Amino acid sequence: MLKEMSARVFEPDCFTYGLLLDYLCKNRRWREARIIFDSMIRKGIKPDVTIYDILLHGYATKGALSEMHSLLDLMVGNGVSPNHHIFNIMSCAYAKKAMIDEAMHIFTKMRQQGLSPDVVSYGVLIDALCKLGRVDDALLQFNHMINEGVTPNIVVFTSLVYGLCTVDKWEKVEELFLKMLNQGIRPNIIFFNTILCNLCREGRVMEARRLIDSMVCMGVKPDVISYNTLIDGHCLANRIDEASQLLDSMASVGLKPDIFSYDTLLNGYCKVGRIDKAYCLFREMLRKGVTPGVVTYNTILHGLF
Repeated sequence: MLKEMSARVFEPDCFTYGLLLDYLCKNRRWREARIIFDSMIRKGIKPDVTIYDILLHGYATKGALSEMHSLLDLMVGNGVSPNHHIFNIMSCAYAKKAMIDEAMHIFTKMRQQGLSPDVVSYGVLIDALCKLGRVDDALLQFNHMINEGVTPNIVVFTSLVYGLCTVDKWEKVEELFLKMLNQGIRPNIIFFNTILCNLCREGRVMEARRLIDSMVCMGVKPDVISYNTLIDGHCLANRIDEASQLLDSMASVGLKPDIFSYDTLLNGYCKVGRIDKAYCLFREMLRKGVTPGVVTYNTILHGLF
């Protein structure tokens, strides 16, 4: 395409290169994208911040951290100032690799460029720390962001709640929940499902059911994931009949059980030796057009033998 444009005396500009680079990166053709990028520079076309953004995002998706870092250095060396989005791409790439020190170093680089970390910057770091079990460090960063005047969003609160639940700091979860409501931030389905999952994992199914009631009162409709989590929690607590009732009740609230709903209850039945119930449920899922998977058959076979 670029050759055809040049032949017709239409020189491609940054916008044209950006479209091509975006296409190549989204299709995981990073090597070709870099060749096109280098050809821009050879032709004297100066890449703008959007071009660097596209290629950096491609490298981040690939996990090519050294190439990503070299490109940032090239960008700064060519007089193009990175923006928040550029730095957030960098910190997110490091966070995904659990390279927390490197992710935090991005904060230093941001400040060197005259930028302050924003809610996305802090959100990436807090989420990574919580997933690594470093919840106290995550809370420290949370306090830093508030002290710097950065307002946390629902994503930040959800990450913190996940972290606090996993280290059994339920009082802190309640405190954070109230703080969130006081700031006018409404919890969404992901937020509630995060708490729901941890309650069920600990066998606290009655609290989980009360949470479902609270969700409805706050205008948040439970989804299939909410019900699957509840079904799993009841099965883990050996409350199989209640788990079955939950599956049956999904239709009454406009939800269609999926393969995970059936697999979870099938596993519950098989673990307690109720193979007849498992077989009836298997026939029901076929009748309702839910295609069994490998897990389904393995569960039933394991229950039989």
